[in-house]
Amino acid sequence: MSEMTWRADVDSLAFQPPDHAGHCFIHRRAFVTLCAAETIEDCARYYQSNRAAIFQAAAAKIQRDSLSLEANFHLNSRDIARVVRSTTDIEGAT
Repeated sequence: MSEMTWRADVDSLAFQPPDHAGHCFIHRRAFVTLCAAETIEDCARYYQSNRAAIFQAAAAKIQRDSLSLEANFHLNSRDIARVVRSTTDIEGAT
């Protein structure tokens, strides 16, 4: 669970969200939008630094789309930015 890998065949970072049997994919272009990533290492660093928000975005998508336990799915930059932004707003309010 939650160990990330790079899937060159789909140019995406992949991980298994907590309590989910399927895999979540984040395409390299989403990382370009989120953090101007230029390399796979940049994508991996962003994932590691924002793992809690990414897991939260994955859980929200699973619930919002009523995905089955085994479903594979992808997160786009908007899915992730929405959670990162709301987390930053909450932290900034304290």
